[in-house]
Amino acid sequence: MIAEAGALYATHARVTDGFGAFEEAFEFGRRTGARVQFSHISLNDPRSWGRADDVLTRFEEVAGEGVDIMFDIYPYDASASSLTQYLPAWLQADGEEAIAVHLRDAARRERARAELSTGLFGSIPWEWSRVLLSLTGPGDEDLEGLTVEEAADRESVTPEDLCLRLCGRHGNRVQVVLFYRSEDDVRAFLRHRMALIGSDGSALPESAPGRPHPRNFGAHARLLQKYVVDNRMLSLPEAVHKSTLAVAERLGLSGRGRLASGAMADITVLDLPKTREIATWTDPCRVARGVRDVWINGSKVVSDGVLTGACPGRVLRR
Repeated sequence: MIAEAGALYATHARVTDGFGAFEEAFEFGRRTGARVQFSHISLNDPRSWGRADDVLTRFEEVAGEGVDIMFDIYPYDASASSLTQYLPAWLQADGEEAIAVHLRDAARRERARAELSTGLFGSIPWEWSRVLLSLTGPGDEDLEGLTVEEAADRESVTPEDLCLRLCGRHGNRVQVVLFYRSEDDVRAFLRHRMALIGSDGSALPESAPGRPHPRNFGAHARLLQKYVVDNRMLSLPEAVHKSTLAVAERLGLSGRGRLASGAMADITVLDLPKTREIATWTDPCRVARGVRDVWINGSKVVSDGVLTGACPGRVLRR
């Protein structure tokens, strides 16, 4: 039905041993004939770091078979998500509120601690110094900005016990940033012809609580600053195309992503040499610099670097 409707199947990257998640996506495209979008491509297992070229070779081979497949990526070597996502599946199965109930039972808590200690999704060895607590909850805010290793040492508990305590107290509110990617792999994926670029972020105010992933504030400024101006890995036209028209066409959004008569007036005016990400991992809620003026659907929403208060956005459908 997806193929018949001309729709796009977007599959979120799933952590598996080896390249299993990629092969699943390839097989889906083969069997259904649907267009497949692999989001958000990464190699999260340190044992697979440096193998981006092997993954890209498989994408090219499968595309050569006639499967319509592409991938997207955000320009960071770290991901972010709720800490509860990494708990054993049975502990999550009954919903957020049930997590605390389960963890009040000594036997189930010990089972959860033992299973959590086996690794990220049960297979990738934990490196707690690579897991940053970005948002906790009332009474634990002083742990935000620390790694799980640092926070556990401060609290004189094991990393596993700290994670269970936080999840039991605050549920899905607890957010972490995981530095489980290689910069070399990120670069290989970014510059590939099949790559589309997005932020995978949310629209957050500068007053957002905690320390969310800086992609929410600076993803495309980082793209232009680091990979176009500083490293010259991408040309400016390539970076803009991968972030605008290529995305609109992949999603089936007509009248978007190009400057042309009759198209929607979505326009950004920036000073490229001054465009840079200001957000950091420990101080992330900072708007990027260098963006001078922005129009959305023909209405000016940023004027000389300042928000105008206009809200002309709309839901976009293919």
